[in-house]
Amino acid sequence: MYSTRKELARHYDFTIWVECPRDQRLERGLERDGEEARQMWEHNWMIQEDYYVET
Repeated sequence: MYSTRKELARHYDFTIWVECPRDQRLERGLERDGEEARQMWEHNWMIQEDYYVET
């Protein structure tokens, strides 16, 4: 999410947007980071991703 910030755009040749359902993003994140990361995912990353997509 944060790699495509507007203030960094001049550093990219192109960007790719990938659509993925919210529940699948959480599932993949927990697969990678482990169940102990659920709090971070649900109360940090997911909230920031939702905000990014909305704005």
